[in-house]
Amino acid sequence: MSIVEYSINNLSPKDDTLLNGVRNVLEKIDRKTPGRSYRLAVLNELQSIGWSGKISLEQGSKSSIDGIKSGVGLVVQLGNQKSGLLSIMDLEYMYVKGKISSGVFITQTNAQAVQRNSIRNPDTTSNGNLISLERSILDLELYSEFLKCPLKIIAIDC
Repeated sequence: MSIVEYSINNLSPKDDTLLNGVRNVLEKIDRKTPGRSYRLAVLNELQSIGWSGKISLEQGSKSSIDGIKSGVGLVVQLGNQKSGLLSIMDLEYMYVKGKISSGVFITQTNAQAVQRNSIRNPDTTSNGNLISLERSILDLELYSEFLKCPLKIIAIDC
């Protein structure tokens, strides 16, 4: 089991310990957990090492990120490709407002998305439009023209 990483606006070296905790959690996750249970398993494990849980962008807002720890925002996106990328904007908003100093975006590789899609669709070889790092990188490179938030994208691989 492994993870793949990608960065925009490099995080501070002081965040290495925090990132190592995230990496350790992701290495232990059962990658064959189906559907939303998979995301919940990731979130529960991250909360067990001190991530806060869901934080609204503003009071009364329905938009949120999945947690904050030591000033670093967290989003876990393992579902639909386009709605997953919207979460990057949530991290950017929190950064611009001074609520976080950087962000961690957890997703999956295409191989992992295909494997997860095949749990419910055994004969498929597609990712079922699940988010993947490979499909996201082009958009993230475009967005890097205006994104200011230092982001570490960590993708769970098979």
